[in-house]
Amino acid sequence: NIHMVLGYLTSFVERSGIVKLLQDPEVQVVGSRLSVLESLGYYSLIGLCRLHCLTGDYRLALQQINAIDVDDKRGLFTRIASTQITLFYHIGFAYMMMKRYADAINMFSTVLLSHRGSRGRTTCFTDGQINSKYDKIRALCTLCVALSPGIRLDEQVKQLVMEKYADEMPRLMQRREENFETLFRYSSPNFITPSTPDYKNIEDRHREAANIQMKWFLAEVRSQASLPEVRSYLKLYTSIPIIKLSSFCELSEEGFRERLMSIKCKSYQMQNARNGGHALEGERSCANDIHFFLSGEMLHVEETERIQRFSEYFMTHSLKFQTAIDDLRSTDPRRRKKKHQQNS
Repeated sequence: NIHMVLGYLTSFVERSGIVKLLQDPEVQVVGSRLSVLESLGYYSLIGLCRLHCLTGDYRLALQQINAIDVDDKRGLFTRIASTQITLFYHIGFAYMMMKRYADAINMFSTVLLSHRGSRGRTTCFTDGQINSKYDKIRALCTLCVALSPGIRLDEQVKQLVMEKYADEMPRLMQRREENFETLFRYSSPNFITPSTPDYKNIEDRHREAANIQMKWFLAEVRSQASLPEVRSYLKLYTSIPIIKLSSFCELSEEGFRERLMSIKCKSYQMQNARNGGHALEGERSCANDIHFFLSGEMLHVEETERIQRFSEYFMTHSLKFQTAIDDLRSTDPRRRKKKHQQNS
């Protein structure tokens, strides 16, 4: 019963007083200093975030974690790997469904970078769940990049995403709905319906909640159907008559103006400053790397200059070198022989 679970989690949060404790600037919350009730209230906040995300109330899901600073590297949620991955997974998914793709990518990037070394490890019974959630986060990050191609992605995150979805990305950029649907069904949480089912109706409706979320997601994909084509033309020119560009897209001049305004509107998103503020906070800013404006019958394009960051080049190749070392160590026969002797 979802209402019973919601009641228990809310009661734990209220009785523990964890929200006031986290919001007190003079108190530094450390896991060893929390009582059992306070720890239970802390993790109940994360449970409430997950529960509301499963029911499709994404705004309320983000409100539940206002008291938790997700940017704190020493936060209590970082002590358990599965807790951190689950928290960031549901926060990122809520951001994605609220069309805040930049914030979603930031959440997913944090997990992808901090847990990239534990991929494929099966030394604990929870590692299988962590690996599964890690792969789902990579799939969600791929969807966010495809829906907001102007966002600059960290080179290491890009490498982690492309090593598995390099073949899928071109199809997503072409706005093929079947590819979006496949990735969404794989990576989305198991949605639930908050209402009590009608037990007199024997019809199978366990996928109804997931189908509703899928419908909303694909509606956003369809609204961006023309984005890749128009974006490809905008990257070729610095100024071009609107009538000429509309003929390339096989649209009337008036229809093309409407499409440009739609693209301009969708390029602005709410973005969180990631300075310890609330999850719902943010300023509306442009997440596109191509800016354009109309002047009479001319369309002027200004592409944002990308700053070269040489540090990312060295970090990326250092990561490749470390991965090669780990692979060599795992295949070293001497290490296998030593491990076999210890087990025997």
